[in-house]
Amino acid sequence: MVYAHLGNAIQAFAWLEKAYQQHDWQIQQLKIVPEWDPIRSDPRFHVRYA
Repeated sequence: MVYAHLGNAIQAFAWLEKAYQQHDWQIQQLKIVPEWDPIRSDPRFHVRYA
């Protein structure tokens, strides 16, 4: 979430993928937590996490 907030999409997606692979419960919050807004418009976000 920190990387997304800082605008570092590459690192944000790297950590999102790790969380996804580990079935992290926080993945469920991606659609509602505003801290993810900076990368929400990236096509990678919608392909995998939205």
